[in-house]
Amino acid sequence: MRRVLTAIAVLAVVLSIGCSRQPHPHLGEWEANSYSDTKAFLGDGIFYFLEDGNVQITLGGFVPPLVIEGKYKFDYSKDPVQLDIDPTTDNSLLPIRGIVRFVGDKKEEMRILYSTITRPSNFQEKAASFWLTKKVKK
Repeated sequence: MRRVLTAIAVLAVVLSIGCSRQPHPHLGEWEANSYSDTKAFLGDGIFYFLEDGNVQITLGGFVPPLVIEGKYKFDYSKDPVQLDIDPTTDNSLLPIRGIVRFVGDKKEEMRILYSTITRPSNFQEKAASFWLTKKVKK
């Protein structure tokens, strides 16, 4: 009986190590790149997706730059991945409902197609978008 319990304990440890959760690819700092439809009038954009569900978006096309803070949720169980951003800094800002596609082996680019009215259902729809590139710490 002792051997069985030991074997179960060892198996549980091995499985927990092998199944350790990888961090979600959206975490970190992202910069809007030249493909972003909205870059022309919103300016350079920096997105910070934090582990605690908070997001900070800085849009450089304003003087001073517009900083939007809020809560976000990525739903990886949906295809395509869904993103909700609910601003908390200004009650006049509408929630953003979008879909997300990661690009590259290391998921270093992210395309967000979004609307404040109805979430786009696929990437062929015409909607505002951001192309973001993950900033790598040096």
